[in-house]
Amino acid sequence: MTTKWCQNCGSEYIASVERCPDCDLPLVAKDPEADDPEVAGDRAGQVEYELHEWAVESRVMLEQLLEGAGIPRAWEGTDLVVPAVCEAQVDELIEQVQVTTLPSLDADAPKVVYDLTDWSEQDVTRLAEALDTLVVPYEFDIEGNLVVLEVDEQRVEDLLDSIEYPDALKPDVDVDDSYDGVDVIELLGDLFVATDRLQHHARDHEGVLAFVNAAPAVVGLDVPFGFAPAAWKDITGQVERLRDGLESDTMSDEEIEQHAAELRGVLRNYV
Repeated sequence: MTTKWCQNCGSEYIASVERCPDCDLPLVAKDPEADDPEVAGDRAGQVEYELHEWAVESRVMLEQLLEGAGIPRAWEGTDLVVPAVCEAQVDELIEQVQVTTLPSLDADAPKVVYDLTDWSEQDVTRLAEALDTLVVPYEFDIEGNLVVLEVDEQRVEDLLDSIEYPDALKPDVDVDDSYDGVDVIELLGDLFVATDRLQHHARDHEGVLAFVNAAPAVVGLDVPFGFAPAAWKDITGQVERLRDGLESDTMSDEEIEQHAAELRGVLRNYV
């Protein structure tokens, strides 16, 4: 009688069976032990992850990602066991969960929740990386929804649009050709130094002067090489808001220092 084998656990089945019911993997026509007798010493071909240090919420999130990806697995207490053939894919999902283990959002602050049910794993990963780069605090709840502070709503919506509809992203400002050829990193460095001063003292003379002088050049640039459009749009938007607050006295000293600190946090990734 013709039979098939599971290349992961080594179980043998009749030819009419297409997948291993235990591993949920396609069967092969050749016994995996035939070419490599050592396989018998490790028939399971499994990888174990010790996750006892993880929070319960993180393990729940990982379980949901594993379920969505259709990866066969078993939980032995807090340890996760998966087929060795799935190791690379599981590593990516674990990294995705770890990205979310940032400090919790302020429990008392107003929040906005975004449903990411229809998003691919790749887009969710890109979103998390962009939020980290832009220093936007966030969490994923146990259902996989994105949770952010209400004060960051506009920045996050712009970022979501840029990932979900990349072809629709248009700059909000006219490009000024007079700034072609300038050193972008040098400009951002000038802004970094200025915001470093302003975060401590909103009316620091040198900080205000340096910021107001550098801001028009940054805002006038098109998206520089090496920058994601959404990230550059976020930077220029923050620069414009802080510049307008400094020039029109529409912001309190506390607001200026807060905006300067937030912008400095973003700029430090580039200087």
